[in-house]
Amino acid sequence: MNIKMRNLLAVIALMATVFISSCRKDDFDTPPAGGSDPSLIANTTIADLKAGYIAGNFDSIDTDIIIAGVVIADDKSGNFYKTIVLQDSTGGIAIRIDISDYYTKYPVGRRVFVKCKGLWLGDYNELIQLGGYVDNSNPSQPSVEPIPYTLVDNYLIPGVYNLTVNPKLVTINQVLADPDFYQNTLIQLNQVEFADADTGKTYADMILQQSRNLVVKNCSGGSIELRSSNFANFGGDNVPNGNGSLVSVFSVFGSDAQLYIRDVNDVAMDTTRCAGNPPPPGAGVNETFSSQTSGSDISLAGWSNTAVVGNRYWRAASFSGDTYAQATAFGSSLPNMESWLITPAFDLATADTLSFRSSWGFFVHNGLSVWISTDYDGVNFASATWTQLTCTLAVQADGQYVWIPSGNVPLTSFSGNSAHIGFKYSGDGTTNTTTWRIDDVVVK
Repeated sequence: MNIKMRNLLAVIALMATVFISSCRKDDFDTPPAGGSDPSLIANTTIADLKAGYIAGNFDSIDTDIIIAGVVIADDKSGNFYKTIVLQDSTGGIAIRIDISDYYTKYPVGRRVFVKCKGLWLGDYNELIQLGGYVDNSNPSQPSVEPIPYTLVDNYLIPGVYNLTVNPKLVTINQVLADPDFYQNTLIQLNQVEFADADTGKTYADMILQQSRNLVVKNCSGGSIELRSSNFANFGGDNVPNGNGSLVSVFSVFGSDAQLYIRDVNDVAMDTTRCAGNPPPPGAGVNETFSSQTSGSDISLAGWSNTAVVGNRYWRAASFSGDTYAQATAFGSSLPNMESWLITPAFDLATADTLSFRSSWGFFVHNGLSVWISTDYDGVNFASATWTQLTCTLAVQADGQYVWIPSGNVPLTSFSGNSAHIGFKYSGDGTTNTTTWRIDDVVVK
């Protein structure tokens, strides 16, 4: 067989492979819903492009490689910034482009062909990326930089749109076992929920204007982080408190596995948490908050930190080596604020006395109260019955930052298998702005 005949057969085989893979129903719905593809043929898969790449390297692509994939993440919600994520039937890849609001041209569901010659393949903490050039201004931390906006059209050619990429149905353990395979692909986790300590939080920290990592878990104990940017238009939304499904783009940051949602429509958690079987109550509570990081929202196993009104939570603070829980409406501009810090469940049969310390700063109002519930399930705050407790709290006459013991608050009048104590802060950003603190919470 001569060389020309072999080359012709190779081209025919490649075109057949592309045709067959485009007709697969497990990843993409066909036929295309709109538009048309350019007169280009993908001659390499995304998996083959990444094959053999070694983390920390920067590879210049100097051959006529063309890949094609469907956009699975764009910048419409703000959770992805100048990074477009493409996926074909073999894998996914992130492409850095120096364009804002690119979702108008490269939206989720649009096929995009990428002429790779002249681009660079590298990684950001093991997340493989395509970019326009390598920045060596810091020799110890070179990086693949976005394709300049004037050159993007030379490399990214849009095709048909309104395609559907079906997420791969996987478990947490599966993606953790093979992070390279699932990197930059759309996955779906079923029967998962946010960790108890995160159920009262928003997706991002909108007070400090920081991204936030939240823990997603299944009922058998597996867990993975969901990361959201404070620039996301859903960053200030409260996470759901139920169990259900989560669709996300799987990513990595070094040895850490991370999930990124495109918008809140990727989260459907409205069923009972963990088959309705919350952890059994403990014998008591003994919390000093010493494990918490000053300036961060309180996040403790079994505790609920809930913003009932407004978007502020109880936060850790420190002074002279002592870490405590603190809530304030000062500087918030909130018309109303109500935040609850709720203990884990404890067994009323063996623990029937509460004690703690309280203090205030910049007094203008009495914004702290203490409550008990015997029917709170650790999730559904609004449906629980709360009864206010009578206890000694710091008052204005005590002076600023002076810790006042509550004394032993009896709980023997309450009946039931278990109970939760709730510390309620109420105020607003204009008039009722006192800072309130609690520490050394003990139920025994």
